[in-house]
Amino acid sequence: MVGERSLQGHRTQLVEDLIARRALWSEPVRQAFLAVSRHPFVPGTPVDEAYRVDRAIPTHLDERGVSISSSSAPAIMAIMLEMLAVAPGQRVLEIGAGTGYNAALLSHLVGEAGAVTSLDIDEEVAREASCHLLEVGASGVEVLRKDGWLGEARNAPFDRIIATVECWDISPHWVRQLTEGGVLVLPLALGPGLTMAVAFEKVGQSLQSMSMAYCGFMPLRGPHAGPDNRTLVSRWDATVADRREESRWLAVVAEATPERCDTLRALLAGGVTRRMAAPRLVSGWNVRLVLEEPDPLHLFEIGGTSPRNAVGLFDSDRRSLALVEGESIVSFGAETCLERVVDRLTTGEPSDLRGLEITATPNLIDHESAVLLRRPHFDLAVQGLHSDGGARVTDE
Repeated sequence: MVGERSLQGHRTQLVEDLIARRALWSEPVRQAFLAVSRHPFVPGTPVDEAYRVDRAIPTHLDERGVSISSSSAPAIMAIMLEMLAVAPGQRVLEIGAGTGYNAALLSHLVGEAGAVTSLDIDEEVAREASCHLLEVGASGVEVLRKDGWLGEARNAPFDRIIATVECWDISPHWVRQLTEGGVLVLPLALGPGLTMAVAFEKVGQSLQSMSMAYCGFMPLRGPHAGPDNRTLVSRWDATVADRREESRWLAVVAEATPERCDTLRALLAGGVTRRMAAPRLVSGWNVRLVLEEPDPLHLFEIGGTSPRNAVGLFDSDRRSLALVEGESIVSFGAETCLERVVDRLTTGEPSDLRGLEITATPNLIDHESAVLLRRPHFDLAVQGLHSDGGARVTDE
């Protein structure tokens, strides 16, 4: 049994770590993290682990052993709550209940005069979140087992809406249920290996970004999850080849057809054909690579205490793959993608997230200098990449 003084110490240390990471800066969010303990929402996790600033804790896995629900790392939770800018008395909708910890923080932010509605498509996840919230005495939170894409019209309109799952598209239900001038914060999948937590302000029927930050979340589940572009692959890694240990990776690839996935697996199984030091990586290199080059790809390792990940390009027709992993570039098969990656990294300009803007509208916008991403409900125009190649339109 952990004493209250010890728990207060854990919460205080977490807040200090969040401030040091520049993930937390406002007094209301600081007080919320000081008031709400995390460990009751992740039973079975050692207390020290529960209060690690960068510790995402998986709670449910699918049949492949891939996490489908978790308690997100406090660092990204704090950033997204700061972006949401919740005020006392507001009504908040949360898409993805998870463990209930984020809903408890929201409950503290809206106070007794506010209300929080949390939705989750998974009945077991919703039930567990409700139990955790009841255990800690969080008030003003209603957890519903429901497809979050649909929102909750019964409790609308909402002043704030936050999604804690990766979204490939934006639900028109959320926009309709959001007040004019209200804020929507969601992890937006812009391409393989590029998910941004974006704070949007509602302006009429459109959304205009106000701020954004890098993040990583599990994708939305249900019929509106977007294209199924994830596939399991295996890779013999040079650092463990002598031990004959096979590492398991999940690949996020545009147009994940069976033929393309088979080619990808064959390239990885064939091993690295060339390894080289990466050029000096300028800020935002990954944003430019994913948004301005065709056929981006993201690989991340499943399991392990410090899972690795890599971003690169994959050309199945030329049987070529190149990945930027840490400070190295590794190439598989033909060197076509290696040459493209090196060219992009050596000629690209730095890209500051503060200079990026995303406009989301129900119809494609014609911006000469924007990267245009087609989506079924809200098309996205990404500006501020300093590209001189004109607009690129993609439905990846």
